[in-house]
Parts: sequence; structure tokens; C-alpha cells
Amino acid sequence: MTRSQHHGSVRQSPLVCFAAILLTAMAVASTIASGENRQQQPEEQPKSAALRPGLLQPFNSVVGSWRGVGQLKRGSRKGAWQEKMVCRWDFSADRPAIRFDSDSNRQFERLTLTVSTDRKQLLLHQKINETSTRTFHGNIPAKWPARIQFVTEPDDNGAVFRCTIVQLKHIRLVVLFEQQVSSAGSFRRLAGIGYTRQGHKLAQGLENQRECLVTGGLGTIPVQHKGKTWYVCCEGCRQAFEDAPDEIITDYLDRRK
Repeated sequence: MTRSQHHGSVRQSPLVCFAAILLTAMAVASTIASGENRQQQPEEQPKSAALRPGLLQPFNSVVGSWRGVGQLKRGSRKGAWQEKMVCRWDFSADRPAIRFDSDSNRQFERLTLTVSTDRKQLLLHQKINETSTRTFHGNIPAKWPARIQFVTEPDDNGAVFRCTIVQLKHIRLVVLFEQQVSSAGSFRRLAGIGYTRQGHKLAQGLENQRECLVTGGLGTIPVQHKGKTWYVCCEGCRQAFEDAPDEIITDYLDRRK
């Protein structure tokens, strides 16, 4: 090696060292950033966790099929009607809900019961028809079966609507709709519907009945998985089970322990 070549090699050495240090620092920074991103990502929750009824658990007893008699005026047959209503769990949205679907559409096509995002109130959404809806607010009862009153905010005309739901044991359910025209007036009846559970003998002695895998309610619908029969309480729970059977069975067995 000549003298000039030797000096050239010495001059390049600091640049090579600086480049190596820079690359090492960039690699370390990338590793740290990658670790932070992994820590910031929330752990993936099992699908079965999103199917737990939570604060709506006590309302399992309303799930099922009901026969109803509606009256505009208490004790009067004028304008009265008969209807069928099916109550089922609905896990399709971000929060569990219980749906009340009526085949008469006289006072509602669907009622949807859920819990507010702050978990302090019950919300009842009334779908009257395709173009008309109302949202009621009510307190979460300390114990169910009970009596719950839901009220709306005043509408553009200052009217307030009230819906009262009363469950008598496990075989009778009453839904009453009322309206207050002004803040100074009293609530007047719009209609009341008295329901009797279809096959209500199934609802007696619930402690001896099969349990729904998803909600813990009365299991009336058999479902099959890996050669074994389990039970769910409604079509909403059947769909939830079919979407994630292994997770739901594991979660159910853990709860039983």
C-alpha cells in the first residue's frame, strides 16, 4: 500500500464509523417504536365476551313468545285487538339488546331495550312504522321482575310520551302507552297490551329447566355442536352460538364453575 493510499484509508474510517452508528441507532429506534405499538394495541377480546347480557341479564325472563290483547280503553272491547309478540336477544350492534317484535303493528312494530353508553339508564327505542320512531329513557331497576317507566323528551309540540312495562311473575307482561300533551297536564292512556306467555307452563319452575348457553335464560331451542346437544333461549342466541360455538361453550362452562 502506498503512502497516499494509506492516508486515504484513514480519512474514510470516521465516515464509516459514523454510518455504522447511525444505522445502529435507527435499528434500535425502530425496535422500540415497534414494541410501543404492540403495547398500545388492546388485547383482542374473545367473541363470546361481546355476547354477554351485562346489565340486561335480569330481563332473560321476558325472552320468548307471547299472546297479547290490546285495548285503547281499559275494559272496553271497542278498538281492541289481538297480537303475537316475540322477545329475543339481539347481539348485532355494539351493545346487547332485547327486541320485542309485534305482528300487529298497532302500537309498535318493534321495541328495542338496551343500556345507555354510560351504563346509567335503560333506553327503549319504539319503532312504530318505517317512518316513525321514539326513544324512551328509564332507570335500571334494582330487581326484575318489576315495574319500569320510560319517558321521552318533549317533542316539537311539547308532548311527552310514556311507556310502562310490568312483568307479573314469569307468565304475564303488561305494556302501557300514555301521552302528556303539556307539562301542566296529566298522562292519558293511548293503549295497553296484556300479554300471556305461550306455553306458560314451561316458565314455571325455571330452576329445573335447561339453561341458555349465551345468556343463562330458559333454554328452549336445541343446538348441536360436535355431536352434543346444547340449548339457547331465542333465535338471536342461536345465531350468536352458530357464529362462535366453541368460544360460547367454553365461556358457559367457565361460568358454571
